[in-house]
Amino acid sequence: MEAVGNYVKVCHLRNENVRTDMLRSTMKQMEDTLQNYPMIVRCHRAFLVNLAQVDQIVSHAGSTQLLIKHCHEALPVSRSNMTQVREAIRQMEN
Repeated sequence: MEAVGNYVKVCHLRNENVRTDMLRSTMKQMEDTLQNYPMIVRCHRAFLVNLAQVDQIVSHAGSTQLLIKHCHEALPVSRSNMTQVREAIRQMEN
């Protein structure tokens, strides 16, 4: 999910195809709505990510990005959210 002004762009799989929907919402509202899903975390001010859809974690030149399955996009991970992302990944592995 990506913040786009007063909307949230949601990319998801439906019938093996990547779909994009625009919802009139804030990232905070989406984060609150999805709080019962520990695999969905905020990785950046403008992004929420389903960690089950992360294909690879790439770190280079002091930055970290999450490569997403199916759409081959790279989402940034901010330094302030790095701990939260790592903890969520650890919990998913256990």
